[in-house]
Amino acid sequence: MSQPRFTTLAVAGAHACQAIRDLTAADGKTKPDIAFEWIIVESFVRHRASSDIRALPGTQKTSRAIKMNRRLGPSTYLSGPRVFGFTGVYRPFALDSDLLTKDGSPGTNADALLGTWEKERSLDGFLGGVPRTPGGKLRRKIEEACVAALQSSEATLAPGGSVMRDLAATMVPSDSGPGERRILRSLILSAVGGEPHEIRAELCDRLLQMPHNDMGQREIATRLLDDGTVSVAARAVLQAASTYEECASAIERSFRRILQDAAARGGTFSQSKASKTVGLEEIAAKLPEQVRRAVNAAGHVQDHLAEDVSRNLQAFEDAAEPAAFIEALLSRHDQVQSDKGKRPWIDPLGKNWIVRTPYRNQSVDLTHTNWIHPMRLTTLANFLEETA
Repeated sequence: MSQPRFTTLAVAGAHACQAIRDLTAADGKTKPDIAFEWIIVESFVRHRASSDIRALPGTQKTSRAIKMNRRLGPSTYLSGPRVFGFTGVYRPFALDSDLLTKDGSPGTNADALLGTWEKERSLDGFLGGVPRTPGGKLRRKIEEACVAALQSSEATLAPGGSVMRDLAATMVPSDSGPGERRILRSLILSAVGGEPHEIRAELCDRLLQMPHNDMGQREIATRLLDDGTVSVAARAVLQAASTYEECASAIERSFRRILQDAAARGGTFSQSKASKTVGLEEIAAKLPEQVRRAVNAAGHVQDHLAEDVSRNLQAFEDAAEPAAFIEALLSRHDQVQSDKGKRPWIDPLGKNWIVRTPYRNQSVDLTHTNWIHPMRLTTLANFLEETA
């Protein structure tokens, strides 16, 4: 997540599709916001240079579909719910900034953003849907295109037609105006209701002063924690994120390394072989104390956060021995996959396990310390850069 202007596109689509918000495709779950994304992403990939659509989610899927002479739809791109694509990826920021509501409708801050956007893009009339205006015409074309896409369960606009070209020219994410960037920047610094988000504002201020090009989340957090002037509240949040990721990264990489080593031996492994995985014994010995630190750090932020961290990591609180650690790893994987409604990556084979073929290609360095969850520090840095 690096380009906040995708949020503007999502808000523009939600505004244009208000009259058809209850319409769904034949699958019963794809809504107008996803249909709008089919159309927009296809128009970008067909009619803009790759440099213009940097960080656009779904580019590779769209390129493959076009090469196969297919249109974007549920089978070639995505359907509901709103999780992936720019609609889903940027949804947390859109909700937090009150640009969109939970049901995908325009939020209270949508009009201010779209009013500035339509002015800078010479699209007067978009916000009000005024007939015979550039913006009103575009809004109507978006609504009509989304209706047709939902009825056909795929984008139907002529690939080389004027409407698709107009959308590609008008909504390209790399071409935001100064007013739009200013509003997005103010929303980055604020919480719902327009009140300053104190911790986020402090982190933004420090990121603006700190060189952070090519730095990962862990590196940014470490640099900030090393700064003795960081506030107590911000330090608590950074410490909670760092200690949790210390545990999560060790757990994730240990499991993948077991699979990697098993794949090198034909795909099967036993508990005794897994316990000999290089680096695993040392990780297992350290993890219980790391879990305690993570729970304690989360408690300095919010009690319920500490409860969540404890619940997520409780299987590893006493798993200091390799055998117990491996048992906890396998149990956690089963639970995670079950919660997703998916098969585990491994199948039982007598008293052993066999790694399913799609999951044998694991490239893992157990000494690698990058975080595995999106704690949004790099996102925040990128958002600031794009709204300068």
